[in-house]
Amino acid sequence: MGVNIPDGLSKPCAVAAVLLAAILCASPLKAAFWLDNEERSLFLNMVYAHAMPEFSAERYEEAVRWVLGSFEVRTGKKLAPGEKRLVGLKVYTNSGEGLETPHNLVRAVIKQLQVRGYTKDEIFILDVGQQFLRDSGYLPALSQRGSKPNFEGVRVRTLDEEGMIDKAWFYENPLPVDYTTELGRQMMQDRDAAKDEELRRSYLPAPLVKDVDFWINLPVVVDSPAMEISGSMANATLWNTSNRNRFFNSPANAPVAMAEIAAIPELMDNWALTILSLERYQFIGGPVFNSNYVRSDPILLASTDPAILDAWCGRRMNAYRKLTGFDLINNPPFAVSFARMVGVGGSNSDAILWITPQGANLDPILSYPDRVTEQAPPKQKAQLFWSVQ
Repeated sequence: MGVNIPDGLSKPCAVAAVLLAAILCASPLKAAFWLDNEERSLFLNMVYAHAMPEFSAERYEEAVRWVLGSFEVRTGKKLAPGEKRLVGLKVYTNSGEGLETPHNLVRAVIKQLQVRGYTKDEIFILDVGQQFLRDSGYLPALSQRGSKPNFEGVRVRTLDEEGMIDKAWFYENPLPVDYTTELGRQMMQDRDAAKDEELRRSYLPAPLVKDVDFWINLPVVVDSPAMEISGSMANATLWNTSNRNRFFNSPANAPVAMAEIAAIPELMDNWALTILSLERYQFIGGPVFNSNYVRSDPILLASTDPAILDAWCGRRMNAYRKLTGFDLINNPPFAVSFARMVGVGGSNSDAILWITPQGANLDPILSYPDRVTEQAPPKQKAQLFWSVQ
């Protein structure tokens, strides 16, 4: 069984008083996967770890098969078709080619879902928009006109497509808006109550709330000036809602919003787990892709607890930032501390309960993420810089 070990905050924060200000206007839905947050909390701080000597399709398939099987045994939850017969995979492509969710990881997850009874027609891939999905190879090139929006037979959906937003499901951030931004100026000009209210709302992807049996988060870790870490929590929250850019201009708002969105019960109830590959991650210069600061660790991680994954990754990124002379991010990152306060996950990475395959030795990286030696960046598909969408 999993354990929930209490952990403390390293720093108080003045904005903590607004942590519970998230507003979600909708009628209650029956949970499709977790019965409630109390059931999910039994498995916080528990992280599955599988060695990846190489990042081949075969290795990913082996690791994902073990992760999903171990998850089912320990939680008693089956990652199999339910009454809705639909599952979503939230990928990350917003840094462009070279720092996207690895294709081989997505292929492995799709294959294991098929083994459990889903067809490709009952699985969909989701991310923010078409531009980076195309750049990252998840959508066919524009030159291939007439091609269906799919990845090897699996439908690819975007947050801006028709039917993705249900006006009943939104997150409303009550914190002051910075009027020096484009959004702030627009709000200043309009001053219409209805418009002002709308500009403060970020809509959730309706299919993940009400249409799926469950969904799986497949993030990439990259640093971010606003979020500190754009990783497990960010991919499921700010990179998973409309009207997200307002937070990227505000380091005070972004971490709070990440925690509050992650805590929305209707989104959390269907969120089965997060699977994180360390094939590529970026410790400075993000979220724009810069191959000079990309590193790689031979490990695949997975957890029901996205906050503890970000807490561990924060320490790993800080190790390289210290080694190369850059300022450190907070330990734990602010969003992780807020997430602990609203019951999303743990913040003390020393309290992680590591689950590894039987007979496997615990990789020293897991227990000592702060210890690194300089290494050359891994080979990339592209040596370019991309702008964030």
